[in-house]
Amino acid sequence: MKAKTAQIRAAGYEEVRHHILPRSAWMDAYYAPMKHRCDSLEALWSDDPEGQAALASARAEIAGFEREGHTFSYAFFVMRRPPAGA
Repeated sequence: MKAKTAQIRAAGYEEVRHHILPRSAWMDAYYAPMKHRCDSLEALWSDDPEGQAALASARAEIAGFEREGHTFSYAFFVMRRPPAGA
């Protein structure tokens, strides 16, 4: 976070606040529904090579997050320009 705060300052902003998303935010709200949707589309797209490729890509993304999601996180930053003369 120190490096990110330094980048914010170097860009001429000050950090007001930040929030780090928990792993569960991605798994529960994004990847679990995506996995369910992939499963539901499997039969529908069984004869569609492009559909199968899309499902494979989505499943690879899910697997990557399940395997490596503990090594990174996502954060939201609220920033502002400092008042003039500050």
